Amino acid sequence: MLIKGLVIKEYVVGEGDKYITLFTKEIGKIQVYATRAKQHQNGLSASTQLFVYGQFNISKTKNTYRVASVEIIEMFHSIREDILTLSYASYIMEFLLEVTREGEKYHELLNLSLHTLWALSKKIISPKIIKHIFELRALKYLGFMPELTKCVICYADFCETNEKIRFSLEEGGIICGKCQITTPYYITNSVHYMMQYVLATPLKSLYCFEISNKVAKDFIYIIRRYTVYYVETDFKTAHFIQKLEEML
Repeated sequence: MLIKGLVIKEYVVGEGDKYITLFTKEIGKIQVYATRAKQHQNGLSASTQLFVYGQFNISKTKNTYRVASVEIIEMFHSIREDILTLSYASYIMEFLLEVTREGEKYHELLNLSLHTLWALSKKIISPKIIKHIFELRALKYLGFMPELTKCVICYADFCETNEKIRFSLEEGGIICGKCQITTPYYITNSVHYMMQYVLATPLKSLYCFEISNKVAKDFIYIIRRYTVYYVETDFKTAHFIQKLEEML
């Protein structure tokens, strides 16, 4: 069986075999066994590394998938050139591992992940911005898209104002001035527009823009909290990135 997939996890078994987790277009997330994949003379050594996207020739025996060969489509080599970019890319892989379930298809999330790895490899904008853009768009695909066009309580259409916009994590969107809510967050019109852009723009344009440091900081602030609220996972790579950036 030929499937296209992204390696989102790898770990060695025994002397040289390897288990990899593939995030595939055809059958979702699966565990695959790669015999002698750690032996450099074996063709599977490079093609089963983390971040590899390729066409995998696999077979299934009982409950185990095994890979026979791989045609590499993209390896995202430059991601490994510096530890910060590598760490952000590793976070994307951990995110996919934690929020997806085996047996379910995530076509849009796979495409988003590939575009995100490309953006990280090209270093076109800050990896921190890329991470939070990825999170917001991913949450849309996972069913947690925030409501940004109308009040989530009374459904009144949003009217642009010079004042900051109230935003509720619990309700999942913006709140009009008439509705009552405890402990709202406040976002600017610029952040509101950026959130709408991230949710609606085609993937090819997702990372192709420039924003001010102030808007970037405010965007990161709200998306970080939104992600923590809806994805109840303590990501190890996120902690590592925080410590790493404190050192740099």
